[in-house]
Amino acid sequence: MDPHQLKDYIYNFSLADSAQGGRGYNRVLLQLFGYTGHGKSSFINSCKFVLDGEYRTIAESGQRESGGAMTMVRNAYKLTDTITIVDNRGFKNMDNIEKIQINSQLANLLPLNQEVKWAEEYDDILCIINKKSDSDYTDIIVPIFVYSVKTNLTKDEDNEVREFLETCQEMTRINPTIVLTNKTSGNYSNVEERLGTKRVFPVENYTEDRQLATREKHIDILNIIKSVLDDVKFSLEHGSDPEEERTEHIKFLMGMAHRIFSAKELEKKEEEDRKKQKEMPVPNIFTRIWNAIFFVRK
Repeated sequence: MDPHQLKDYIYNFSLADSAQGGRGYNRVLLQLFGYTGHGKSSFINSCKFVLDGEYRTIAESGQRESGGAMTMVRNAYKLTDTITIVDNRGFKNMDNIEKIQINSQLANLLPLNQEVKWAEEYDDILCIINKKSDSDYTDIIVPIFVYSVKTNLTKDEDNEVREFLETCQEMTRINPTIVLTNKTSGNYSNVEERLGTKRVFPVENYTEDRQLATREKHIDILNIIKSVLDDVKFSLEHGSDPEEERTEHIKFLMGMAHRIFSAKELEKKEEEDRKKQKEMPVPNIFTRIWNAIFFVRK
């Protein structure tokens, strides 16, 4: 398709047009995740540009918002009447506590356009998972991971991303899409192997400094949106209804939280036992000899 055909397809996309109807879903939610500085905000601005025809900075990067800090709000931006794109709070430490809450965003259990505050205690996290938030559970969730070829992730970070992508597919039943930004600034030939997926779409984002529209950039970005909409149509034909999906998401996250905090409590107990053993007084050599003689005489 040429850019005009792609735009028409995206603007005219309706959940009700699928073979199974909308199944109760009302909106497509493109959920963006990634490390700070990899281009999530620029990708949002680029999507708006290619669809609306005018470049505007509607999504500010984390660096500009708070002097280098990551995005702290689940900012939502309407692309069409059916499609909304969300810039979620990004990855940082990716410890087990953060993983639960990253996945709570993925499951759309946290309200949009509000600050995301990480909880640390088990009960607080359970409240987040079980809370009837302002989020609309009739959104069909599409996971998108944004990754820049300019920044080489460590092996541990690669493994974290692979684990997250597997969780995305398990929770949403949609194979996550990798938006590979800055495609002309590095080697991206091995990204598929490193991250364990073939759904990799290299792009060059539009920015304030690079607003010159090109056919190649437009088609790259429009093809990403079309591809995820095709995934949505397939999911509607083989998926379940919103209430069932919501229940499954909560069960999944409850199980994850229970496993993580059970392991954390066990680790804490073992550490306390080791500390007690170290604090126990060790008998000196004379005490040991006296005790041995006393035992023999007895």
